[in-house]
Amino acid sequence: MPLLILGMVRAIWALRREPQFVSLGLLTAIAIVSGTAFYSLVEGLRFVDALYFSVVTLTTVGYGDFAPETDVGKLFTAVYVLVGIGILLTFVTTLAGKMSQTSPLDPFGGQPARGGGDFAPRRGSRPPSERPSHAELAGTVTAQTGRKGE
Repeated sequence: MPLLILGMVRAIWALRREPQFVSLGLLTAIAIVSGTAFYSLVEGLRFVDALYFSVVTLTTVGYGDFAPETDVGKLFTAVYVLVGIGILLTFVTTLAGKMSQTSPLDPFGGQPARGGGDFAPRRGSRPPSERPSHAELAGTVTAQTGRKGE
C-alpha cells in the first residue's frame, strides 16, 4: 500500500505542470466540493457525511447508507453522477497512466539515464545486421568446448 501511495504522489508530481491534468484536478476538486456543499446545505448532512457521500457517489461504490431525501437532492444527484463520473474517471485514468510509466522506487522519476537509457547501444557494439546469429554462437561454443548440446 505505501508503494501505491508513493507511486500516486510521484505521478501527481510528474503531471503537475501539464495544463490538462491541472484542469482535470481542479474539476475533480470542484465536483467533490460542490457535492459536499450541496449535501450539507440541502440534505442536512454533516460535513464528513456529505464529503463521504460525494466521493462514494462519484466513484459509483454506493454503499446505500445514505440517499437523498428531498426531490431537489435526487435531481441534483442524477446530474451530479452523470457529470461527475466522467470527470473523475478521466482524472483517475490520466493518473493511472502516469503511474504505470514511472516506478515508485526510481529516484529519477522515470527519466532515462544519461547516455540514452537501458537499451542504448554500447560504444563499439555492432549493429544487429552484423551480429552473429544464435546458431552461429551455439556452434562457436560447441567447437570451443567439444561438447554437443550444452
